[in-house]
Amino acid sequence: GSATNDCGLGMLTALGFRFQKADGSPAGILGGSLAAVAAIDGTAADTRLADCTFEIACDVTNPLCGPAGCSRVFGPQKGATEAIVARMDGDIHHFAALAEEACGTAGQDMPGAGAAGGLGFAFHVFLNGRLTPGIDLILSAIGIDKALAKADVLVTGEGRMDQQTAMGKAPAGVAQLAKACQPHCLTLALCGSATPEAERVNAHGIDAYFPILHAPMTLSEAMDRATAERNLRQTIQQVMHLIHKAAEISA
Repeated sequence: GSATNDCGLGMLTALGFRFQKADGSPAGILGGSLAAVAAIDGTAADTRLADCTFEIACDVTNPLCGPAGCSRVFGPQKGATEAIVARMDGDIHHFAALAEEACGTAGQDMPGAGAAGGLGFAFHVFLNGRLTPGIDLILSAIGIDKALAKADVLVTGEGRMDQQTAMGKAPAGVAQLAKACQPHCLTLALCGSATPEAERVNAHGIDAYFPILHAPMTLSEAMDRATAERNLRQTIQQVMHLIHKAAEISA
């Protein structure tokens, strides 16, 4: 995860791109600097970029701006108020419009443009990078499709299951691959907690998910290794008992 919301301004500045205010002075390198950018100059960008290609492992499909954009989806998770979110979204839209004009490439509505506070947009528009779901890169590298073709049950999971899970994160990605490889493969997910929006994952290949906490506890208690292992083991044992019993009944 990333706490940045600068549309790649810091990264691009480090690579030699110049972002200037209306008076020609440097605009800055932080998210709060986006509104001041009036001109973009790429003539001093690192010359080695011309010989580079970028394939970005991107875990989300969010566009850059709007209701599903990086500011509105990820900002509140980092403590941004509604007023801050509205300002950030407007600032990023302002910067993105200038960037698209300067580079001659559109990217605000591209899936993944909102990744890491707009870093996905920056890679695509400024560096001609290709955004690829991170889960696709990893699953291809480990050859999991061969195992899934013969699997009856797939178990996946993450710390907190929420609406982002359904937007291209690892559990949904591997679940969709499982359904493509073996339509009858039962896909189960375990999680430390689940928000009300987590139900969306059922439409993205996860047949059912199970939070592993069995009693009220603090975050530090839940993160204790021994406690987490016990909770995980107890939950998966009960899930597998149910699957086994269902198989016996159907037989």
